[in-house]
Amino acid sequence: MNILLVTKHLDIGGIAWYTVNLARFLKKSGVEVMVASSGGELEKELKRFNIEHIKIVLPGKNEFNPLLVFSVIKLCRIVRKRKIDIIHAQTRVTQVASYFSAKVTGVKYVSTCHGFYKIRYWRKVFPFWGKFVIAVSDFCKERFLNILKVYPDKIRVVYNGIDLERFKEPPSAGDKAFLRRKFGLKEDSFVIGNISRLSPAKKTDNLIRVFAMVCAHFPNTELFIVGDGPEKANLLRLVEEFSLTDKVKIIDGVNSTSNALSVMDLFVSCTEFESFGLAIVEAMASRLAVVASNVGGIPCVVEEGLTGILAEFSDLNDFVEKIGKLIKDERLRLAFAERAREIAFAKFGLERMAEETKQVYLEALR
Repeated sequence: MNILLVTKHLDIGGIAWYTVNLARFLKKSGVEVMVASSGGELEKELKRFNIEHIKIVLPGKNEFNPLLVFSVIKLCRIVRKRKIDIIHAQTRVTQVASYFSAKVTGVKYVSTCHGFYKIRYWRKVFPFWGKFVIAVSDFCKERFLNILKVYPDKIRVVYNGIDLERFKEPPSAGDKAFLRRKFGLKEDSFVIGNISRLSPAKKTDNLIRVFAMVCAHFPNTELFIVGDGPEKANLLRLVEEFSLTDKVKIIDGVNSTSNALSVMDLFVSCTEFESFGLAIVEAMASRLAVVASNVGGIPCVVEEGLTGILAEFSDLNDFVEKIGKLIKDERLRLAFAERAREIAFAKFGLERMAEETKQVYLEALR
């Protein structure tokens, strides 16, 4: 079985990592796989695992950009030359290009939807979902059914996965102390952490506001934010405004999140919406309790009262109260953390994700 994964780019981010990891573990399971994209930093990850990457120009964000014709022509050449059996697209633009490439060449085509698609007129007329559309959470499935009006028999739920190998060996106390110093954190402070793209929807500004209130009650706390994005400058200004420059550390995104997670005591996400919550799963695998917004696909990941606590997105005081509860009650926090790790390892591995995706391919071929 020859699979072509198509994504917009390979810059560091959730969809790019999904594509790279899926390619890795499909190959590990015996599937012939290659990736087509406009390139990016994660090309080197594909090279490391001997997965072929083919550069293809995918213009802009407009799904009906006339220049997509050239993308379709190149994809058709790849499909014919490499005897591709299935094209698997990851983003709106690549769905359109992949759909037409599949129509021209006669191969099967499936898509994965990683987030919240707005209802656009042309996508109602021409949905471009493919033989099957993979939903990354039960929440996404419900949205596809009720809002995007995708036929139920087209939807397959395959939860996102993480590379559990990176989290099997927790760092020693000495390593943790070294990493805290490296990241500019105090060895004896209580570290609240978050890893995400710094975009408006992630509401990292609300996390800083919440932390300012938490800090008033628990002075020996620090906030550690890992990520980059368009909101970074605004967040740094907000930190200064709250006079928290000695309490808040913001560093750029990292290739491996395990080191960053290992220095945290509690993971907190104030996001406005989330289709799944990959960073939360990694936090769980790192043996961290979680306080997160009760939105989107997060309740599929965080089991209320077992692995963490869900808070009302619009109520910052609710976050403050629940974070305070877990700071004060170490026994409860550690119990959540242990259960979180168990669930992450049981449900959210990349091997499982790749195997379930492979079954979707086989079903499409049948």
